Amino acid sequence: MFKIIPMMLIAIGVYIGVQYDDEIIDLFGQNTIDQIEEAVEDSKDNILDKLKDINE
Repeated sequence: MFKIIPMMLIAIGVYIGVQYDDEIIDLFGQNTIDQIEEAVEDSKDNILDKLKDINE
């Protein structure tokens, strides 16, 4: 009985995460993958700017 309760809670959490993925993203902001992509692009731009400054 005590082993079934944690499994049920995990199953319910996964179900909610899959079914309401879009609503959760809208509630808490951007998707983390989008944030990572933006951070990588920003860092590339910063590195290119620093290299241009060094070459001048």
